[in-house]
Amino acid sequence: MSSYFLCSLCHNGILGGGLIVDEDTITYKTGKVTVEKRFRNLELRRDDIVSLSWKRYLFPVVTFEMSDGE
Repeated sequence: MSSYFLCSLCHNGILGGGLIVDEDTITYKTGKVTVEKRFRNLELRRDDIVSLSWKRYLFPVVTFEMSDGE
């Protein structure tokens, strides 16, 4: 079962889009043509996530650390 969220990806600016979370992956999707191709359908496999941090400012902020250093 998948869960869907509105979100913004912060990478060289704020990129609006959506987040799809399922058993195996966390996927960020956007249809904006101004966003680099590699970020339009960014798939983060759960096995590749080393850690994540959760902070709350005016809104929740989650940072993913990936096994490849990204």
